[in-house]
Amino acid sequence: MGDDLFRYEKGDGIAHIFFNRPDRLNAINDRVLDELEEILQNLTKDMVTRVVILSGMGRAFSAGADLEMLSSLGQKEGKGELLWREKRRFGKKGSRVTKELENLEQITIAAINGYAIGGGFALALACDFRIAAEDASMWIPEVDLGVPMTWGTIPRMVGLMGPSRAMEFTLTCDRLSAKEALEWGLVNKVVPAGEALKISQEFAEKILKKPPIAVHLTKSTVRAISSFGLGDVTFCDPDFFQTCAESQDMEEAVRAFREKREPRFQGK
Repeated sequence: MGDDLFRYEKGDGIAHIFFNRPDRLNAINDRVLDELEEILQNLTKDMVTRVVILSGMGRAFSAGADLEMLSSLGQKEGKGELLWREKRRFGKKGSRVTKELENLEQITIAAINGYAIGGGFALALACDFRIAAEDASMWIPEVDLGVPMTWGTIPRMVGLMGPSRAMEFTLTCDRLSAKEALEWGLVNKVVPAGEALKISQEFAEKILKKPPIAVHLTKSTVRAISSFGLGDVTFCDPDFFQTCAESQDMEEAVRAFREKREPRFQGK
């Protein structure tokens, strides 16, 4: 595993995973998902680490899917089987990695600094706790980019803040401040700017003082209850994504976003 896309540190029962593409606002592409998945799979065999903190280097937690990658997919000639498979594979991989993060036996904390957008927000939402700096902001631009939000994010949002607000947040693509995210139930704490990682570390140390078996069983119980019926919904994520990913509207949405203009959608 390369060490350029992530900083990964372990010690004293706590693992720190940092997205490490600050020049790209920690945007997510295939390699990022591959390396994150490898880290998560290693953690499933780690009997010493009890808490995992996920954060980002620089001024963002993660800006979500790398638009350069999405643009390159959209610019491939034709709508053949190869292009279909590439788009579907990325969507399914994101769903799988997000679920692997959610299913870790360790307690997971997202220390949200700066932006948490799209897929970055999805990964934060898959953690057990979210601690956001007061200057952090969160939003899901997927609908504006011509695709529905996938990676199991919508069911998780519905569980946290109810169906109406989840739909509002997803369809409007509005930005939420850290304070608004706290009011809507998306984050656990809002802390002073620059202190999300510090407070997350202190919270992790507090968890470490609790009896491991009780912590594990508590997490398992809460996850089992909150995930009831989730599989019935998330199985269709890749199909919904694929339907939109093959559309001319998605290509237009990404192109307009990069060109900083209003998109001209045709419904096809």
